[in-house]
Amino acid sequence: MRDYASIDMACTKRLSAWAPMMEAVDYQWTQYNSDRLPADYAGPPTVTRETNWLNQYDHGFIPYPYDQIEKLNKSTDRDWWVQDGNLVTLTEWAHQVHCLGLIRQWIYRDQFDYSEFTNTSSTRFHIHKDHCFMILKTMIECQADVTPVLFARDTSGIGAWKTRDAPRKCRRNDALAIFARRTDIKYADVDIDDDEDKITLKEATRGLRRPDGRLKSITTSYRRLSQHLGDRSTLLLWLNIILFVVSSFLFWSSIQDNMGSLREQTAMPSPVLKGEDLSFSIRNMDATLFPDDNPSIFRQGPSPDVDRAWTVISDTRPIALSREDVLSIGKDPAMAVKLSAEFGLGDDMYAGRIDVLHQLHCLNALRMEIYFDYYYGKKYPGGFNQTDEKHRHHVSHCIYMLLQNILCHANTDVYTHFWTDAVDHPWPDFNIPHKCTNFRAILEWQREHAVNEHMFVDMRRPADQEAHVMSSKFKKIYNPERFGHLGDNRYDGENA
Repeated sequence: MRDYASIDMACTKRLSAWAPMMEAVDYQWTQYNSDRLPADYAGPPTVTRETNWLNQYDHGFIPYPYDQIEKLNKSTDRDWWVQDGNLVTLTEWAHQVHCLGLIRQWIYRDQFDYSEFTNTSSTRFHIHKDHCFMILKTMIECQADVTPVLFARDTSGIGAWKTRDAPRKCRRNDALAIFARRTDIKYADVDIDDDEDKITLKEATRGLRRPDGRLKSITTSYRRLSQHLGDRSTLLLWLNIILFVVSSFLFWSSIQDNMGSLREQTAMPSPVLKGEDLSFSIRNMDATLFPDDNPSIFRQGPSPDVDRAWTVISDTRPIALSREDVLSIGKDPAMAVKLSAEFGLGDDMYAGRIDVLHQLHCLNALRMEIYFDYYYGKKYPGGFNQTDEKHRHHVSHCIYMLLQNILCHANTDVYTHFWTDAVDHPWPDFNIPHKCTNFRAILEWQREHAVNEHMFVDMRRPADQEAHVMSSKFKKIYNPERFGHLGDNRYDGENA
């Protein structure tokens, strides 16, 4: 694996919007676990499990210096919630975990009494959960994790399965939580309601817009030059202009190279980073609670058009990786699925997938669970409780993968609050700038480089390639016709 240098504060500042919590940002190498959620977080909601989820994001309010409000693309004209001279804010990181937890609660809506938590029968709750899908979708696209996800074979005849231990360089949640507890604003009597969001998209990759006035261009006026180039002063002026243009170009090029280097410090190597324009830009979430008369396709109820839109942004077809690509993320090529000669890509190419697209696939899977009757009602008329173990494992896997992704990136961007004439308590303002990756470029790269998925699924393990040995429980769940006689031992092999 590449030996990365320690991440310094300059790198973090270049790749993130400024926030008070930034001083606590520290990084560590970690690996996602794509298996089921730990018992403390998995399964039907209980008071204990809901408390565990709450502890993941309920770190209180963070004070934000009022004189720094312009960094959030906000003005002092509005009546913001201020206490002791500071804006009262919440972190994006906490908000995303909250949204994922709320979606998880709804999936298990038939198995728990939510009266102590949320009124799930109200129109307000449904608007809230739809907003949460938009928040998670937009932030997944904004962060755009291009870490390759590899495949490994097992001996059960099921096919190729994604490994669960792709390394990431993640922000340390414990350090951020300590900072939050140290700076927490005590405001026990205020009941904050996190209902929010509508992102005005006309297509999949327009969930974010440039904030007005955020990026100011600098223009310079030059006096009209004499048309007589033989004049000495005019010639010197032209030479100075040429030197200025050349030096400016070289400076701009160095900035681009530096940004690429900074990205490599906080991301795993990926073939997507080699040739695509994945530059960062400042984008605003256009977040309102109630949708207008023409809501985003991603905020609408289930339909063929909505399904097609989600398919576009979650194109998880495999891509080809070189041997160097596999080694660069710390994987053994001998254990990775190699693409066969039928693909026409050479003798030493391996199968992978882009992680951000897998995250969007998981978010879409949770969306389908929200509309369970539409997508699964005929197969499971008894509801979620009637689903088979494979179905429930996939839901649990997706919840946990998204949770780990949110905690890994630990977005420290903050929300402010303002007063309204509709409710008595402060209302969160989610229209803040974020520094985002060019997600459209990733989709274009995916379309150009994806391999035929039908050919990929039809591949079979070569006799000379080593297989991962899977647990009895895994085999029984995913290939019951062949392994239905096995027990539920999940410790006699891997669980993918």
